[in-house]
Amino acid sequence: MLEAVDLYKEGISDLVLLTKPVKPIGYKKLETLGAGYPQYHETKLQIALKLGVDKEDIVILNERVSNTYSEAAVAKEFMHENNLQSLSVVTSKLHSKRASMIFNDVLKDGFEIYMRPSRYDPYDPYDPQIVRMYTKGIFYEYQKIIFYKLIKLFSKDYPKLR
Repeated sequence: MLEAVDLYKEGISDLVLLTKPVKPIGYKKLETLGAGYPQYHETKLQIALKLGVDKEDIVILNERVSNTYSEAAVAKEFMHENNLQSLSVVTSKLHSKRASMIFNDVLKDGFEIYMRPSRYDPYDPYDPQIVRMYTKGIFYEYQKIIFYKLIKLFSKDYPKLR
């Protein structure tokens, strides 16, 4: 969120788009008990507001998303509806390669995509101590890249996956 706010304050982005992840398992039970659960996009909204993003410049996309591909598809729909031509995608350093692949595939027709790994992300591939801490995440990210490429290669329904 810090990186997105910086892009906004630097005038690189006019809007901050937030997606709504699918509700976590057990959410309905918490609601029935009156406990609630702060949703991810609500937390991000509060952070953006407190850091100086104008409320009218924050857009929460309504459709719930479950993965990077669905985020890209929802963003594409929003961009078409609002006649936008470019998108800065803020993500973690570790996720930026796959996110770039997916967003560039989904938004390849007439959109400019700028991938922005967060400078606040502590991941450093040259620091053995950090790499050890991120080993599981690195493994999963490479696994997801391979899976994405295989789906793209072999699935006839690839453009429809969401």
